Amino acid sequence: MRTILSIAIITLFAAGSALADREYVFDKKDNFDGAAVTSVSIDISHGDIAIEKSRGDDIEVFYKNIVYARNQSEAEDINKDYQYSAEIVGGRLTIVIDEPRHDRRGKGIVERIIEGDWSDESNPMLKVSLPDGKAVEISSSSSDIEAADLKLDLDIESSSSDINVENTQGVFSCDVSSADITVTGHKGAVSVRGKSSDIRLVDIEGPINAHTSSGDVGVEKAKGSVEAFTASGDCRLLDIDGDIDAEAASGDIYVSGANGSVRASAVSGDVRLEGLSSKEAAYDVKSVSGDISMEVSRDFTGNDFEQTRFAGA
Repeated sequence: MRTILSIAIITLFAAGSALADREYVFDKKDNFDGAAVTSVSIDISHGDIAIEKSRGDDIEVFYKNIVYARNQSEAEDINKDYQYSAEIVGGRLTIVIDEPRHDRRGKGIVERIIEGDWSDESNPMLKVSLPDGKAVEISSSSSDIEAADLKLDLDIESSSSDINVENTQGVFSCDVSSADITVTGHKGAVSVRGKSSDIRLVDIEGPINAHTSSGDVGVEKAKGSVEAFTASGDCRLLDIDGDIDAEAASGDIYVSGANGSVRASAVSGDVRLEGLSSKEAAYDVKSVSGDISMEVSRDFTGNDFEQTRFAGA
């Protein structure tokens, strides 16, 4: 019986290899007068999105759809289901990729083996190059998003996405679920709300508000106030030049190198503060079920100091 089953599986794989999908690329490029655009709206369900600085004053939109199919004719039919549009209305550039509601992702393993189909039907990719000073809104359900090396106000609403923002200036905000967010080298306010998301913010100049329902919050080298909350995860705040307000419902809070007041509250976890350099800061530290440790500056002269532990070692 095992021999028959093995032969059947080998036969299926051989059939699949014979019908294996090939890669076909369809692309389109548009140019717009940057002076006529104040804001950009991007709506794409899944794929990859890259935002970068343009070389001149124009806005360039490059759309590429990588399609997996048996032949050119099938690839063209699949690509027709992906409707790309980009137009300016009232100073707003709207970019939309309307995708089909069905694809191969629901197929079973036997069907995939027989057809040699181990990938999605397509992978839409969008690159937008624009000059400094624009407002960008992105709406997506499962796209990886990158933005780098420009001044912009960026607002992202997404799920099942990884977000990477680097060397930017402006207001950054995002509301995501099942996504990891990394922001590095940003000047301006940062507001992040996540569900089942890890948040990592490094080298930020501006106020930070980072909330996640399940995941870790990490902030390193920040100039400005920091508000960090996680329902299930740890808060790690390092080298903060500003006031800190941190909460962890189920997790630890670790602060190292803080020049400002600190309020830290943990329900089920430890709170550890060290390298507190402010001479006159206020410290309010609580843990319902966990340990508390603090190291303040020898020059500390403040009188607003509260430490509460309801239970713990």
